[in-house]
Amino acid sequence: MAGDTRTKNELIVLKIFDELWRRPDPSTASELFAPDYRSHDWADSDPLFAGGVGPGGVLDFIRRVRSASSDLCFELVSLESVADLVIARWAMTGTHTGPLGPLAPTGRLVRVEGTVLYRIRGGRIVEGWHWWDYDGALRQLGVRRN
Repeated sequence: MAGDTRTKNELIVLKIFDELWRRPDPSTASELFAPDYRSHDWADSDPLFAGGVGPGGVLDFIRRVRSASSDLCFELVSLESVADLVIARWAMTGTHTGPLGPLAPTGRLVRVEGTVLYRIRGGRIVEGWHWWDYDGALRQLGVRRN
């Protein structure tokens, strides 16, 4: 992404993918997410994938997903912003090598694509709306049939 001109808000979101998903550090999470951050994800009803409130909730979610895949990799497909909103399209690939809630490791390679829309206020993310292929992820893990 050398030579890109990024807004301050885009750089905040970029740091999630470049740093926080690689090394889930509490100080980085607190720098990026407001204490009252709220995640809006239709998969929140599933305890396997439910996000949380504030930086601690974000870290908990990232740690759960990372512990389920020893080779987790994120690809940032696109990043755009308008005013206080940043939208990121992403793809995640990883092998299911560790437990994910009650799901024992399957050894299956999983690829999931998604989009997130973040609202940023005062240099921190205050809300996030997440859309991703929840059913596809469960099918790849063998939990749901086609």
